[in-house]
Amino acid sequence: MFISRNSLLCIVLLALKMYALAEPPTSPRLEQLRALLAKDPQNAMTLQDRGHAYALLGIKAEALADLQKAAALAPADDKVLNRIAWSYFNLKEYARALEAWLESARLSGYQPYYDYYAVALGYWGVGDGLKATAFYNTAVEQDETFGEWKTLVERTETWTWAEKDATYRLYDAWRRGY
Repeated sequence: MFISRNSLLCIVLLALKMYALAEPPTSPRLEQLRALLAKDPQNAMTLQDRGHAYALLGIKAEALADLQKAAALAPADDKVLNRIAWSYFNLKEYARALEAWLESARLSGYQPYYDYYAVALGYWGVGDGLKATAFYNTAVEQDETFGEWKTLVERTETWTWAEKDATYRLYDAWRRGY
């Protein structure tokens, strides 16, 4: 069977048009977040939450759009930026995650307990093992549970597999090489 170039082009264009007219991806959580955003479209934390949901569902373009808008709405909110960084990390946007974690930590003065291990994960993601293990070591100094395998596993029990995998590899590099 032979399909002409023009026929193939028509099929592709029709498929693209059907995709453009399709309903946006949805889930119960996305519907809940859309309803909240309909009431308050400038809520940076809700935008971040929806961006994170999109990220975990593999809907990258929508995730990035929401995360960028949330960051623009709350550029000085360390908690929003920290959560945006986790979303970037799950999207494998490691440089963006590191940038957001560094800014979040700078804004908070490295006060919240999570700043050092989050920045460590950011450096791990971009491939800087030495800085990652140094920050991880500081996290352990602040909270010894990061230095013990059993408590680390308990602490990360509800994390995504991408977060766990990176954390466990970082822990191993810290334990064996730092």
